[in-house]
Amino acid sequence: MEYYSPPESSPFQLIPNHTVAPNFSLLNLNGDTVTLEELKGKLVLIDFWYTSCYPCVKAMPYLEDLHQKYKNKGLVVLGINPVDTNDLSEFLNFNGISYSMVLGNSNVVEAYSVSSYPSLYLIDKTGEIIFSEIGFDDNTASTLDSLIGFGLTQGKS
Repeated sequence: MEYYSPPESSPFQLIPNHTVAPNFSLLNLNGDTVTLEELKGKLVLIDFWYTSCYPCVKAMPYLEDLHQKYKNKGLVVLGINPVDTNDLSEFLNFNGISYSMVLGNSNVVEAYSVSSYPSLYLIDKTGEIIFSEIGFDDNTASTLDSLIGFGLTQGKS
């Protein structure tokens, strides 16, 4: 008789921590190019999301709070939307979201191993992934807040 045993690893796995984050070149909502390379020296929180993803939208106020708390201390919150092709400005304004947004594509989704939304990455000042997670809850918010606070103090006397 065979018993069910769960798979040893989830099919949904993001890039492991302590890996250099893949560079990308994507357009923001103004049509300007944004690259990860140009953000080196800053802590970067990437959120893969789309408008009809309820957990994605539910996470946005928490990400906006992190953006407001740390934007002048060296954090860049960057939303990457690889799904929606319409203008996101009205959606973002309605939801009070002011952090940076870029339009993603299948290349960046594949490079970051995104198979579920939201998917989050925290990238340190050298370009290395220090946190990744699929989904978002209160624990995610407090973990990110702690990591960001700590990460922004690194390299200061």
